[in-house]
Amino acid sequence: TVRQAVDEIRSGRSQDALNTLRQTVSADRDARWHYVCACAQVGCGERVAALESIKRACELDPNNATYRRVLSTLTQAGRTYQQAGEARGFTMSGANAQLLCCSMWLCGPTMCRMFCMPFGYW
Repeated sequence: TVRQAVDEIRSGRSQDALNTLRQTVSADRDARWHYVCACAQVGCGERVAALESIKRACELDPNNATYRRVLSTLTQAGRTYQQAGEARGFTMSGANAQLLCCSMWLCGPTMCRMFCMPFGYW
């Protein structure tokens, strides 16, 4: 299945490759499987999933230079994305996540009544 998935990726059919890879029993998913899965996920625009897959490949085969290089590339792309967002005023810091969580907790019931429930109910 891994060879078939590689052929599908090379043919520009990353979603087909993911479907093929999902047929592999989890016990048989080795480092190469996770690496090929990461490549297919990148092709489908699933960068977060790809990062998790390549991390797993590196855990299973820590001495593989190719896996490490892909991990470095995906990690750097994530940093670049975050920096671009921060340059535009967006941030992903823990303080803002806490603020969002508190805001949802405090304002959530009011927002739900205002937007989710029919007007006659409140």
